[in-house]
Amino acid sequence: MLSNDTLNILIVEKSHDEANRFISILRSADFNVDAKLATNEEELQKYISMRNWDLLLAALGYTTVPVQNIFQRIRRAERDVSVILISQQYSEKNLIEGLRLGAVDVVIEDQDQHLIQVVQRTLASVHDRRQCREWERKLSVAEKRAHHLMEISRFPIAIIKEGAYAYANEACANIFGFSDPDEMLCLPIIDNIAPKDREKLKAYMVPLEANNDIVPFEAAAQILDINNRQIESFLQIHQIQYEGEPALQLTINKDKLFEAHMAPSEAQAQTEYSAIQPHLVYELISRGINRSAQNGQDGMLLNIQIDNFDQLKEDLGIAKAEKIAHSVVMFAAKLFDYNVDCGRISENCFIVVLAESDAEKVLALSEKMSQQISDEVFDIDNQTFSLTTSIGITVLNENVPSVERALERSQEAINELRTDGERGNGAKFYVPDIHSDDISKSEAVIITAKNFLSNGSFSIHYQPIVPLMDDSHGK
Repeated sequence: MLSNDTLNILIVEKSHDEANRFISILRSADFNVDAKLATNEEELQKYISMRNWDLLLAALGYTTVPVQNIFQRIRRAERDVSVILISQQYSEKNLIEGLRLGAVDVVIEDQDQHLIQVVQRTLASVHDRRQCREWERKLSVAEKRAHHLMEISRFPIAIIKEGAYAYANEACANIFGFSDPDEMLCLPIIDNIAPKDREKLKAYMVPLEANNDIVPFEAAAQILDINNRQIESFLQIHQIQYEGEPALQLTINKDKLFEAHMAPSEAQAQTEYSAIQPHLVYELISRGINRSAQNGQDGMLLNIQIDNFDQLKEDLGIAKAEKIAHSVVMFAAKLFDYNVDCGRISENCFIVVLAESDAEKVLALSEKMSQQISDEVFDIDNQTFSLTTSIGITVLNENVPSVERALERSQEAINELRTDGERGNGAKFYVPDIHSDDISKSEAVIITAKNFLSNGSFSIHYQPIVPLMDDSHGK
């Protein structure tokens, strides 16, 4: 709770003098106290039922109101009240018993500073719990609002869990030929996808993990209604939380289908890799940071840029330079023998996010990629081009403060590479300055240790104790 908020405190004691002493201690610590005294169980019940209290102070040895009864009445009233017990003297038995009953702490009555620290810590916990409940209420309202919007949407929308329909709106039931959305529940979605397009969606029909979101999917595809009639549609699939569990939201967007067929020449040649999609790339990097924070394993960000791209635009024009960038992006994407999270954030910035923690392995992979691109001859409008690229690499983990900072770090690595080699044509790892304000103390220690280990500056030896002992000791 905020420092200027009123502290609503309920005190269970035998006299006003004892209660006033606690109030005086808290007011001297700059708490704005509003207190009530309960000297018997009837008053205790009345005050607990009256309102939510921030805190309850109770004397451990007050036999008129046993401690067990205090907790029973709090639970019966379903109140979230933090209880601090006051003991006349230190007793390990009283401490353990008080904590077992549910008290946040047991404080000796003459330990004023201890009491103030416990109150501050407890109020911080109370504030966090109330804030959490507030967000849960807001989440519930948002979920109801979202559900209502899905119900009235003109777009067909379905929720899919493990390959089967968990929800469908009226528009979705109509497009597939069902009279009622409930008829679709538990049916496999794959039956409503044309055979030629099922391979596209096969990877999305597996159980989902809440801490490992799938990459959003958008593509034109043929769907089948209950009469096996094929309908050309544009499908959008995103991972969401539905009823507390990970699920897929499928939206059939006819407007996007129209856009997909507007420019059949160059537009069809564009792919999810070469299209400039900053929002998608930001989402991929953010997911990489969150994944590392959850499982403790570092990820890697590769920033791939064509060297002297501005000069290419000036010499060849924007249109041809764009074709060159498109060809390089497609070539780079095909160098991976597995699916990776990647996307283009600007005209000369292609991002790859790897769930890989081995820095040497990633650096070798990037250097090989840069070499393969420089060895390739790109044919654009009957002209051939030999190009080089610079690849900046940075770690993605919980110490990276933001997506923007991760991109800045990879760009700094590219700038250093081009300064060292004038043209680039290689890969470089971002090595932060451990004295920089951007680096936390814990991260500085890790970086220093890694540098020492890689340079062989120190080593760790293990010598068993037993061989140092005389053989006679074991006899």
